[in-house]
Amino acid sequence: MVSDSPPADTAKAGNPPSWPRALPGSPPPNPLNSPATSSNPVEMDEEPTRSLEDLLQTDSEVKGTTKSVVLDLESSSMRVSLAENVEDKEVLAKVQELTDLTTPYTLQPFDGIVSLDQPVDILLSEYAGVKFRLSMHRRGKEVELEVAPEIETGDGETSDFSKRKLDNLKRAIIKSGNALGKQLTAAQSEALALQNAMKSPAAAPVRKAQKQRHKVLTAQIPVLQNQLSYVQARGNVVQQLSLLTKRIHEKTTLNLVVQVKSAEEAQ
Repeated sequence: MVSDSPPADTAKAGNPPSWPRALPGSPPPNPLNSPATSSNPVEMDEEPTRSLEDLLQTDSEVKGTTKSVVLDLESSSMRVSLAENVEDKEVLAKVQELTDLTTPYTLQPFDGIVSLDQPVDILLSEYAGVKFRLSMHRRGKEVELEVAPEIETGDGETSDFSKRKLDNLKRAIIKSGNALGKQLTAAQSEALALQNAMKSPAAAPVRKAQKQRHKVLTAQIPVLQNQLSYVQARGNVVQQLSLLTKRIHEKTTLNLVVQVKSAEEAQ
């Protein structure tokens, strides 16, 4: 999870957190609706590669059905029903496309087929570490699809970037930034006042106290500046994610093909 506390005094100004950042020259989305082609003919003794469509090819008795899911990013995840009365059947869901996403994406794994044992990540190419994780779960006789917006925060950890989470982060960042700004202003003002006071004659004990306090303040000011820069950088990241979430929330549609097979047919 992302900590709301500013970094220690080792923080360096101008080094914003690495999540997420735009990646110049990011690859375009996979052409999910266009079958791959090859200029090399298949040898007679070579087994042809199965296309994505072949992987979900159905016989005359089992048909794939389309399912469209409007993405709701209000909370950390959303669940929708894919199939009912399937306690003894295999369920697969293949990602066809995302409409009105407004940003390139890729799929991992590439085939975009979600099963109970295999989640699929929709990676947003322009935002490093930002993705939607699609996973399938059983609930009684029903199978559900879970869609979770996630952002990698380092060391294998992830956090959600739901509207609720981002709103809380924005409030915490604003509060932290305001507090640091007040501390920095007060320290700078006091240091300047001491600097001016030390130009006038004063008794030795007073002068010593002034010098010691001025030394403390001059060491504290760069630390506060670095911490404030870090908080501002985090604020920029959260603002970037907020704009992305606003564009996606209840506008982007995930289109799937869902297939249900009995145990015998799955074999």
